[in-house]
Amino acid sequence: MNILSLKYAVTVARCGSITGAAEQLAMSQPNLSKAIKELETSLGITIFQRTSTGVIPTGQGLEFLDSARHILQQLDELENRYKTDENRKIAFSVSVPRASYITYAFADFANSLSADREFELNFMETNSMEAVQNISRKGYSLGIIRYQSEYDSYFQKMLSEKRMQSQLLWEFEYQALMSVRNPLAQRKKIRLQELEPLTEVIHGDWDVPFIPDDEQEQVLSVPNQKKKIYVYERGSQFDLLQSIPSSFMWVSPVPDALLKRYQLVQLGCQEMNGRPFRDVLISPQGYHFSEVEQGFIQRVMDVRDELNRQYGPLPWS
Repeated sequence: MNILSLKYAVTVARCGSITGAAEQLAMSQPNLSKAIKELETSLGITIFQRTSTGVIPTGQGLEFLDSARHILQQLDELENRYKTDENRKIAFSVSVPRASYITYAFADFANSLSADREFELNFMETNSMEAVQNISRKGYSLGIIRYQSEYDSYFQKMLSEKRMQSQLLWEFEYQALMSVRNPLAQRKKIRLQELEPLTEVIHGDWDVPFIPDDEQEQVLSVPNQKKKIYVYERGSQFDLLQSIPSSFMWVSPVPDALLKRYQLVQLGCQEMNGRPFRDVLISPQGYHFSEVEQGFIQRVMDVRDELNRQYGPLPWS
């Protein structure tokens, strides 16, 4: 047994198949399969049970994989500790919902990195299901997913099945984001029916396969909403809200600096009271965040706390 064989086993577990792991490791499937078999023989245990759809860890395999992940992470930390600053490369990958407060925090975090250090940052805005897949199959170690609080059991069950750990990052009520020129912009609070004549801007790939479609439709339903624009990347939403004063979008709380920059306002909605959403931090089970990852998470929490101080805790009034 060697360090490389530990990496092979952990990658196979994350991908759920020899084929997928071989692609990620840039090696042939027969060679990877042989390496896993030799590892099992040397240990005297069966790490993976082969199925028609891939592989799943056995009971002993789960114990071994938890230890293997811990060893690999300790080795990474040891290597980073004794590398000189000049040679140490900062590597960071995270999948997040399309949330302005998270992007705002990430930009501040990136600016805080030393100008003399080499770094490679992967910041992917996507839906919750892809964020989970990025961790389970693409080697990401960190993600943030979003869902309505009443569906917490759905997501916790899924995360448990995929052997992921989670931590509540923030619980908040959605706000209606719109241009300062919107007819409702001067209001302090609105009702759903007042939004009916407006055009709703919606992220088009929000989908949770194991929640029935009719339930997903009810998450944020405006009665008789007939005008909708679907977008698939966050950058265009501010342009649309600015350019179409009669439009609005449901969002998590937005930092005041961004509201001023794009001439937008966010309004609480009476029907949203008691229907909070959650942003939840996810990572592989047993994973310990690196110093760099902790720095990003802390900055997200700092921005969250700033918003809570600015607007007050739930429920917003």
